[in-house]
This record gives sequence, C-alpha cells and structure tokens, in this order.
Amino acid sequence: METIRKCNLCGCTNHELFYMAEDHFTQKWFYLVRCSICNLIFTNPRPSQIELKEYYPPSYYGDLGKKFNPIIEKIVHFFRKRLADKIDSSFSHSGRILEVGSGRGTILSEMAEKGWTAIGTEYSENLARGVADSMGVRVYPTPNLKECRFPDNYFDVVLCYHVLEHLPDPFLTLTEIQRIIRAQGLLIIAVPNIGGFTARMSRNRWFGIDVPRHLFHFTPKTLERTLTKNRFEIFSKSTLSFEQDIFGFAQSILNLLGFPNNIFYDLIRSPAGRMRYDFQSNKGFFNKLQLFLLFIIGGVLSLIGLFVVLTTALFGYGGTIEYWSTPYDSQNK
Repeated sequence: METIRKCNLCGCTNHELFYMAEDHFTQKWFYLVRCSICNLIFTNPRPSQIELKEYYPPSYYGDLGKKFNPIIEKIVHFFRKRLADKIDSSFSHSGRILEVGSGRGTILSEMAEKGWTAIGTEYSENLARGVADSMGVRVYPTPNLKECRFPDNYFDVVLCYHVLEHLPDPFLTLTEIQRIIRAQGLLIIAVPNIGGFTARMSRNRWFGIDVPRHLFHFTPKTLERTLTKNRFEIFSKSTLSFEQDIFGFAQSILNLLGFPNNIFYDLIRSPAGRMRYDFQSNKGFFNKLQLFLLFIIGGVLSLIGLFVVLTTALFGYGGTIEYWSTPYDSQNK
C-alpha cells in the first residue's frame, strides 16, 4: 500500500477522513480522504501499481470486453454510437482521435468507420490486443500516456470516458494531453460525481465509489479546477448520463437496503464478467425466485431513477460529470 502525502491537485499535505468504503469484489475496506484546501477526494492509502492488478481480474473486462448480457450490451453500444456521432458532427472533417482507456474499443471502432484515425490506450494488455485484432484499431497496452510518445499537437480529439478516476496521476496525464492535442482540439472527460445527489445520499454504499479501482473522486468544482490548472477551457457541462446514472441510482438504493453489495450489477453482467457472485450455482425454486424478485425490484428502482436523474441533473447534482473543453492557450501551440 502507498500512502499519499500531498494532494495531487493543490499540493496540500493536510487531509481529513471522508469515509471508508468496501470493494465489492475482494470485500476489503479502503479509506477515502478529502483535501483540507481544495476538497479533492482520493483513496489513501492505496494499492501500488503492482498490487492494483489483483483488483482488475480477467472477469472485470469480461469476454473480449463484453461485460454484460446481450440486451445490456446493445444498450451500451447504442450510447457509444451516439457519443461517436456527436463527436463526428462537431468537426467538418475527420481527423485523429485518442481514447485514453479505450476498453472494449466500441467508440474507436465507430470513429474509424467514419473515416477517423482511431488510436487507444488500455491498461489490460489482453484487451488491447483483442480490440486491435477484432476491430483493426491500434491500442497501446499501457496506462502511462507518456510512454506512447505521441508527437506534439497530434490529436483533434482526446476522450477520457470514465477513466480519469482510475489513473494513478490524472493530473500528469492531462499535462501530456495538453501537449499532444491540437489547437482548437476537443477534450471530453466523464467521471462519477461524488458531489451528486445519489452519492451524497448513499455515501459509502454508492455504486460509483468502486474502490480501489477509483483512486480519485471528483466533484464538479474539483474537476473544473483540475482542467483549468492544465489550461483547458470548459465550454459544455453536464451531470446527466442516462447510460450511467439510472442504473447507478438503482444499485445504490439496493446497497442501502441491505442487499449484497452490487449484486444487481453482477446479475446483469455476462457469466465471464461476474466479479463476485456465481448465480449459476444457485439451485432450487427459492433461489430462482430471489433472482426474479431482484430483477423486478431493480427494474422498478431504475424507473424511479429516471425521474431522479432528470430532476437532480437540472440542478447540477446528477451522478456523472461530463465536460467538453478545448486548450485555452491554443494560439501558442
């Protein structure tokens, strides 16, 4: 375990306990602390880079990146395609896009089909190789963006979609992005909002906490300060994500009600993607009835979540922060 002495955002050495949270996979507990100056929340102490590998088992990635059952996979693909369409429509011509933490590579594949040069980085070597082989896009198997040695002013778009919170130093990564992104380039970042309504209500039972894989936990203010410090100007802000927040609300409520931690999340994942619960071993009518009731309760909570997500996002307290920004010193690039 590594103890963090200084806040990565402001350099302050003073921080206070925010709360403890449990990893639903290993059932180990971790401390979240909050910086006394800038209020950045981070996991401290945290596993070393070598130790972190045990918290990313093969099941975390699923079968070649397919984490969920076929119905959920189609929903995920719909939202990925929608994002790719939105990015493409923001430019009059195709260019180069980098996705930091490209995962299953869906967005990169969509962008490549639109004529873009699509490149990714990915922590999992097996997943990076699988995406490259199946989708024909280049993926660098490293969590360290600097190791890729991209040229200055190289990319038109850099996408960090639910990745920044995983990085051991997201601030150094943003410094590197500032170097490799072109003038008038587009940086898109999405992270869970620990300052949102669901996170505040459910605290250490919040689905989005995901310790220790999430090393940093952002609010709109700390993410804005992070981007400003790295010379990015935000021009589009949102705390609404239908893809992430509706389910996140449902699972957080189930956690609060005393259901096994994140069991609904494992239930909708593919058998190869389940991180803790082995539903195949359940036998007998009662266990099947339990799973059926879990589906029903989860579905009802998701419907309630639709109303909650829309309402809270209106006031900036949705479950996901998504910022679109551009380098504000682009005239000097």
